[in-house]
Amino acid sequence: MRVLIVDDDVERSNKMKVFIKEASEFVDEVFEVISTSEAKEALKRTYIDVLILDVVLPYRPGGKAAASNGLNFLEMVFTSPFIRKPEKIIGITGHLDDIANFKEKFEEKCLTVMEVFPGGESWKRKLGGALAHTADSKISRVVSERDVVVVTVHGIRTFGSWQDRLKRLINSHVGFVDYNSYKYGFFSLFSFCVPFLRDREVRVLKGKLSDLISSGKDVYIFSHSFGTYLVAMSLRGLVEDKNVESLRRVVLSGSVLKRNFDWSFLAGCENCQVVNDCGDSDSVLLLSEAIVVGTGMAGRSGFKGFENKKVVNRFFQGGHSFYFDGDDFMKRFWVPMLESENPVESYDDRRYKVFKNDFVDQVVIALGQVKCAVYFSAVIFVAFLIYM
Repeated sequence: MRVLIVDDDVERSNKMKVFIKEASEFVDEVFEVISTSEAKEALKRTYIDVLILDVVLPYRPGGKAAASNGLNFLEMVFTSPFIRKPEKIIGITGHLDDIANFKEKFEEKCLTVMEVFPGGESWKRKLGGALAHTADSKISRVVSERDVVVVTVHGIRTFGSWQDRLKRLINSHVGFVDYNSYKYGFFSLFSFCVPFLRDREVRVLKGKLSDLISSGKDVYIFSHSFGTYLVAMSLRGLVEDKNVESLRRVVLSGSVLKRNFDWSFLAGCENCQVVNDCGDSDSVLLLSEAIVVGTGMAGRSGFKGFENKKVVNRFFQGGHSFYFDGDDFMKRFWVPMLESENPVESYDDRRYKVFKNDFVDQVVIALGQVKCAVYFSAVIFVAFLIYM
């Protein structure tokens, strides 16, 4: 969601910008200008979801501020064929008395006109509510115009309670979509370590995904831990004999996939993007990398190689399941994907520490490179003992 603030009071504008970014997880960009002429050019170039307009403005930077300039600008917004009309317009002023003669006319065009003055806080509640309503309305409208399927796949040693919470979030902010929680029951650590038991679960999920992807609807997949392995391997198998053009987002969290996992099989799926969300303190994945054959720690270190619009890594501070500590992460980073078809951008919120990010990871990677040889040697040794 894009917000444009038109206000010649730079301090007030900056204060609102900070509040908007903190208050709404759905806001992508906040633009600031100080005159109606600049605002006009901005609306010609870019579609704006929420326009926050000081009702007493200069026509040009440095000019004399007047309520008539703001009113004339509003008239132009609603009548000019060259202006991209905003979803919502919110009028602001230091004192409502300043626009007493124009207030009724402003409110005909604006959602509301509110006072924003030094020390005042009531505007935050009103502005926060307006932003939330606009975001929900926009997401719901975009999704309703498309047929959307959401698929979620949980990890091992869990029954995936986060899947139900994500469903409630989507229903609340987006509306009801074709939501499919894939549950394979409690998958033991032993089963996770045995390749053919993992592959058995892959075959089951592949069959379930086949029909959903063939439906022609836009498919969004969210997965965690071992669920990321099931999803990736299932999709790789489906590509061989099925069109997967309906895929839009494959979202991974706490992924046990190898860092060098090859996603090139999705190259022909033009509109699909893989989003790999990583926790910098994910110690569970250290074990996956070090001792489990066929798995790794892509959910900690990210995928290796070129990062582009097809595969993007996002790094956060947290452990293996921090994504589900409350609903904030899912609400801020996952739900908005259903609204926007623009590629998700990379993100890095890690705090670099030499021991944690370099030494530990490199030791674990070294162990991972020899684990197959160790297991093979152990098998040979056991066979030798049995033979003897």
